[in-house]
Amino acid sequence: MTASRREIITSSSSPPLRTRFALRFLKNLMKIKKSTPLGHSSSLPSSSSLEIRRRTQLIKLAAYSSMARAVGSRRVWSRALILKLSAGKRIGHRSSISLSARSSLRCLGMKRKRSKTVTKRFAAKKRQLEGPCPGVVELQRLVPGGESMDLCGLLEETAHFVQCLETQVRVMRSIADQLP
Repeated sequence: MTASRREIITSSSSPPLRTRFALRFLKNLMKIKKSTPLGHSSSLPSSSSLEIRRRTQLIKLAAYSSMARAVGSRRVWSRALILKLSAGKRIGHRSSISLSARSSLRCLGMKRKRSKTVTKRFAAKKRQLEGPCPGVVELQRLVPGGESMDLCGLLEETAHFVQCLETQVRVMRSIADQLP
């Protein structure tokens, strides 16, 4: 069987990205709701700014996790995002996430993993990029796993990542429109 025929069969049997993301995102939101019912998760009132910030962080983690898992391991950015989330790192930041967010990662079914071979491979690929201009450096910072890509791969992954972010926004907007 040729590679193109295999892709056609695989893509026709799996639901579209938007559907996969929506189902995973709703499932993760239900896990969050079950593990921390509104107003009962802490001594803070449910409308306090700390509680709102904590819930926002949980929803953000659920959205990124759902998006990366809906895409699967086919893309560098999704593998890097899953690795970053499972390692307990905050998206776009270098610091570790709070203890409550770590327990939320466990709630979402994500385990903390550390792989030295992956880190070494990323460092080796990072050295391959020749003469990075400021725009390339910024893209490498914004796209998960971008530090390890050459320019061509970085642009391809960026286009796919932006497409997935647009899908994420559309799904989240349609969910918000259905709320009373």
